[in-house]
Amino acid sequence: MKYLNIAGVTWGLIYFAIGAIFSFTLGSNDFWSGAVVYVALFLLPLPITFIAVWFPRIAGVALIVCAAVSVTVSAVDVITSGSAHNFAGICKFTMYHIPHCVFAAAYIKAGYASKNADSSGAYGKTDGSY
Repeated sequence: MKYLNIAGVTWGLIYFAIGAIFSFTLGSNDFWSGAVVYVALFLLPLPITFIAVWFPRIAGVALIVCAAVSVTVSAVDVITSGSAHNFAGICKFTMYHIPHCVFAAAYIKAGYASKNADSSGAYGKTDGSY
């Protein structure tokens, strides 16, 4: 879990830096949808990775929600604007969400593993009770 937290915080810092660079390209076109996608995709993962140190399952669910909000807002924006983006742009945007999903799955799995581990270091219940 220690290495997962280090990797998660590093990833959150990288996305935060990328988001800081992209923040200068936010224009007046579709401002609110762009701002929501920017916050959900780039700014929220860093605090979520800090929360994952203590509450990994909650952080995993929060990352899934961030990705879902980002994709939903972008889809609604594309549908309402009527302009079809190019295929490369859609693939690039989708690839930004892959780390969200990978870390969300890892945090959720780590949360279940820590819940099932007892203080003796054994995994799960060892006395045969359910």
